Formats: sequence, C-alpha cells, structure tokens
Amino acid sequence: MVERPSGLPNYSSPPVDEVIISIQFASVGSFDAAVDSFWESVRNEFPSDETRPGFDTPIENLLARPAGPVQQQILPFNGVRRWLVSADDTLLIQIQNNLFTQNWRRREHPYPRFESLYESYWDHFDGFVTATGHPDEVMASPRQVEVTYVN
Repeated sequence: MVERPSGLPNYSSPPVDEVIISIQFASVGSFDAAVDSFWESVRNEFPSDETRPGFDTPIENLLARPAGPVQQQILPFNGVRRWLVSADDTLLIQIQNNLFTQNWRRREHPYPRFESLYESYWDHFDGFVTATGHPDEVMASPRQVEVTYVN
C-alpha cells in the first residue's frame, strides 16, 4: 500500500478531471494474445473492449531544452490500440504494442487520490505483463514513464 506523504495538502474537491499513468516499452510480440488473456482476467471490472487506431508518442529528451513553448504532437502509429473501459466509465486501460496506459476520468465520481490510482495501475500493468508470457522482456525495456493530470 502506497502511503500519502504527510506534508501534502488534502483538498476536499481538487480540480482534477483526469489522471493518466503510462509506461512505454519495447514491442510485445504476441500483442493480441496478451491483450485477450489480460482482458479475460479483468473482464468483470472492464466489460467493454474497443479497438482504436494506435499512436506513437516520442520519447522525451530530458537533456534538450526547448527553445520555445513545449508542444505535444500525436504521431501516426502502424498498429492498433485496445481500450478496456470500466463498467462505471471512470477507468480506461489503453494498450498497444509498446504502451500501457490507465486513465481515471472524473465522470460523476470524486477524485480517488493518486495513491489508489497508482496501486490500481501497477496491479493492472503486472497482470498485463504476466499475460504477455514474456514478463522479463517487457520489464527489462521501459522507455518512458509518465503521469499526467488534466484539470
């Protein structure tokens, strides 16, 4: 269990509409089989499965300083992305051949706090990594980890 640091403020109604946690990694060879196996293990929690176009996100270079404003660009990706959507539509897991993302979306529910989202993310990611049948390969190749808050 991740504990909330004692010095952080605790707002009763923080202005958070979405929290996205993601990991990029080297391509998973048995992508469809891995997603199907993972979905079977979480189907009660995520009954909806949708196929969407994939996208490629560049790896952030922390040593380069941008000359102007930072702009994010979503680039085309030759592949698909699978969306697993929770029954209450608050959680969305997005999986593609080189990316595992979990989004929490406010909808009509209060923000559950980062600690619970973090635990949920790792539980789901661990389940997916196990479903690939090659957990050592996936875990040995993380390329980027990202947390995004949308207000």
